[in-house]
Amino acid sequence: MTIEPCIHGTADPVPAEFDDYICLIAAVFAGGECGASESVVSLSEIRTKAKWTSSYGAILRSGEQTLQGRGYGAMTSTGNKHAKAHRLDVDTLFPICPNAPSAHGKRLQPGVLAACIGLLLGAGAASAEEKSADQIAKELANPAGSLASLNLNLQYTSFKGDLPKANDQDSWTVIFQPTLPFPVGDSGNRIIFRPAVPIPVDQPIFDTGKVKFDSADTGLGDITFDLVYAGNKMKDKKNGYLWGIGAAGTLPTATEDDLGGDQWRLGPEVFGGIIREWGVVGALVSNQWNVGGSNDDNYSTTTGQYFYAYGLGGGWQIAASPVITYDWEADSDQAWTVPVGIGLAKTTKLGGHPWKFQMQVQKFVEQPDPFGPDWLLKFTVTPVVQNKLAGLFR
Repeated sequence: MTIEPCIHGTADPVPAEFDDYICLIAAVFAGGECGASESVVSLSEIRTKAKWTSSYGAILRSGEQTLQGRGYGAMTSTGNKHAKAHRLDVDTLFPICPNAPSAHGKRLQPGVLAACIGLLLGAGAASAEEKSADQIAKELANPAGSLASLNLNLQYTSFKGDLPKANDQDSWTVIFQPTLPFPVGDSGNRIIFRPAVPIPVDQPIFDTGKVKFDSADTGLGDITFDLVYAGNKMKDKKNGYLWGIGAAGTLPTATEDDLGGDQWRLGPEVFGGIIREWGVVGALVSNQWNVGGSNDDNYSTTTGQYFYAYGLGGGWQIAASPVITYDWEADSDQAWTVPVGIGLAKTTKLGGHPWKFQMQVQKFVEQPDPFGPDWLLKFTVTPVVQNKLAGLFR
């Protein structure tokens, strides 16, 4: 699990119409029973071990043959009941929401989590001190900050690789990521909970039996999260450093076999950075291992995210947060996925309430050879909100 370096929030009341937005999100994720889902091949009849990441989405499905080797980073299923699929690693390709593939069986109900999110983030009236757009922008850029937010991300990814027509593939993914800070006592430190709910919309699938790409069904992917204890150590009002330590995890919530993985994952997370008058810069590192679920495939992936935000004045920032991954289960020459990126963000007040709008472009300079992301465009809309349970640990 990774974080957006822009933690948003305010004590200002959120517009009343925002309640409808919350209810809509909760309704979308609450509908339907998340039970066993059917795929082109009945995975319950074969022995399949696979991995899957739905952030950018790529799936390999084999027909009568099994694709040997690693580094494809996608789901592999086989139509041959006596064959055993080899794990193809794409988790390194798709770093935002590392998920694993599903074999079969019932999944965690996403409606429960969605309902809780709706209750936690419901807007309430509160008083707030007046802040300029620049002040809010700087505070939003701090991943250890005290502000609550809702991040709605739309990601477009183009792909490249050695597979047939790999260079023609692209995908869309919507990620809903609330940020919930909880102050702890009077220390100025806080517990921050940040779940990410991915909805892959158009994901490429490579069928190794037909030797061509297809598309996965739209659905809910595996929900990832991080839970950290974090704070700021300020030398003065404008300079200091930020820190955080905690855990990152993955929940098996996918509604389709192609979009998730029946694996519970967990591991440590730590981040740090500096705060200056011009903005913030820092890095996050985490690692996740599989700790349960019906998919017993080995999983160990390290995620590193560097983030920066440089203030330009008037609420404008040059800011980005690319994610680097390394898959310890893949061959070393196929384990890295490395993007470089830049972005432009604008923080403003609409109806008296802070919002942030951001666009990032990232170029992947390293990825597995057979198939991997090439370019990523990320659009983010972030209203700042009130966390109604912010006083839970006081």
